[in-house]
Amino acid sequence: MRGRLLLAAGAAFVSMASAFVIKTYADALFLAEYGAAYVPHFTVAQALALVAIASSYGRLIQSGKTLVFDVVILGAVVSFAAAAPLLASEGGAWVFGVALGLIAGSALAQLVVWNAATSVVSGRAARAFLPRAGAAATAGAVLGGFGSSAILSVASLQVLAPVAGGLTLVVLVMRVFLRAKRVVRRVSAQTTVPPLEP
Repeated sequence: MRGRLLLAAGAAFVSMASAFVIKTYADALFLAEYGAAYVPHFTVAQALALVAIASSYGRLIQSGKTLVFDVVILGAVVSFAAAAPLLASEGGAWVFGVALGLIAGSALAQLVVWNAATSVVSGRAARAFLPRAGAAATAGAVLGGFGSSAILSVASLQVLAPVAGGLTLVVLVMRVFLRAKRVVRRVSAQTTVPPLEP
């Protein structure tokens, strides 16, 4: 159980770091193309996208195939982050789509992580775990913010996209292992040797 809790907290940490790297990249990309005048429009678009993806994710996981959907979602975010610099180089509406897609994908990745993290605990254990997971996420945000600044001081903006993709890939692996640990535990419990009958 303790290993799963550490893994869940680690996923919260890495996913939040990735979210801040993505936000730094997407915001800078948008401002460079459209300027501050269109920031309100971008904010409204983000809000609408977040409502849509939260509702859609809730419906998807009701089928019970949570791991499959989570892996597909995180894999899509990794792929989109890797392709973002090339797509954004087209300019215009492509920049808007890339920036919005990355932020929406990052928010969806957060839903994936927190849904998985909260599924490993219940009852009294949750009271102790959730504040620690929140602290891990806060630490990830700090690392993502300062890390992005450090990267931009020595490299171009486009470097942030693959960095975010790499971090999200780590989250994907953690998500799979969270499920794997749960399966192993169930299997071990079911394969206990029964006592011999006299």
